[in-house]
Amino acid sequence: MKGILCCFGKASANNVVQETAQPSEPPQQPQPTEPPQQPQATDSSVRVDDKNAEVNDEAPFGDNAFLNNAWIHNLQIPDSSANVYPSYPRLPADSGAPFAWRQIVNGTQNFRETNFLGRGNFGDVYRCNFPRIDKVGAVKIQKPSNEAGPHEFIAEVTTLRAANHLNVIKLLGTCYTRKNRVLVYEFMPKGSLDQYLFGAKTRQGQVLDWNTRIKIALGVADGLKYLHIKRKTIHGDIKPGNILLDENFVPKLTDFGLAVKLVENEYGVEEQQSVISTNNTIKGTRGFIAPETEQLGLISTMSDVYSFGVFLLVLFTGRKAYDVQRPPATRKIIDWLKPVWNKTRSPSLVVDPALGTKYSKEGLNRLFSFGVKMCIDAQVEQRADMYCMEMLIRQVEAFTVPEVPARHSL
Repeated sequence: MKGILCCFGKASANNVVQETAQPSEPPQQPQPTEPPQQPQATDSSVRVDDKNAEVNDEAPFGDNAFLNNAWIHNLQIPDSSANVYPSYPRLPADSGAPFAWRQIVNGTQNFRETNFLGRGNFGDVYRCNFPRIDKVGAVKIQKPSNEAGPHEFIAEVTTLRAANHLNVIKLLGTCYTRKNRVLVYEFMPKGSLDQYLFGAKTRQGQVLDWNTRIKIALGVADGLKYLHIKRKTIHGDIKPGNILLDENFVPKLTDFGLAVKLVENEYGVEEQQSVISTNNTIKGTRGFIAPETEQLGLISTMSDVYSFGVFLLVLFTGRKAYDVQRPPATRKIIDWLKPVWNKTRSPSLVVDPALGTKYSKEGLNRLFSFGVKMCIDAQVEQRADMYCMEMLIRQVEAFTVPEVPARHSL
């Protein structure tokens, strides 16, 4: 949003209000004739043009509450008039229902801040109401600045159009034109898992109990097993932020922008494949990326297994996969856990403090000593597949949480 002012060139705040006041259209942004200048903030004002005009930090757009909120919360306002995507690859057949841009605008109430759900590398996500089909969805609006956007859009549609599993997000349809690219999903009321581990939900005191975490781990394992075996697909970015929760905390795998079809040789044995981009970068999330991907640019279903092992550590320790607040040698959660676990094998030293004593020590010991170990082995051939991991988590599910004896007053 820091760039929202420069998108309007040197227009005044009043002009901006006039151009965005129409309820039936999304905020319109005129094309600047020169590269937009980033506003420079000072202690008491922000600079919006060459005249260094001072405006109120909390209300730079006067009485326009929508744009003021967007400024404060750094929202990127979608714009259908200024964006033209450089490439226009054809969508695969049966890509879900086609949605018009006007439906997206109306359903999000002109991208009202209260409908804003989050932001990822692909773009911003909003809650969107579709009264004609009596559904509430989540719309992910692609950023035109994302060079890999067309490829990621097609990858997501290709994967989800044929997917049919309880633990894989359902694609309702798309809005796909030269000016707008939007993915429309089923709406998940509980949001993303990471908010319950180290986000807003934890600050509100909403703690996932042991049984719910096991339920989530089992659902993610089942969804990955389905992708690997039935859909022959590698997800490529397993992490809590890419796992959404429905009203019953059933997990749904989402964000398939990095998904690829697995490669098999003539004997039906999977082979690793290169995922190095044209600019020699590796896409993924730091801390979750498998060593063979990080070092050699190679990926396979075993790379997903590695990420799943890291995911289990994050889920049950409540610690981030990569944390700059930890010493350099232990910034990756695996490097933090190994010396502690190998030396003590004490669940109380690694379990999420939010769980207190309400967890199964036997279950956690089984999960970390066998499950995680079989996932995060540096040698690809030593890792278990998701079929084995699902079976192991089902065994862990059988361990019960010890009851805390009730206190009796004298």
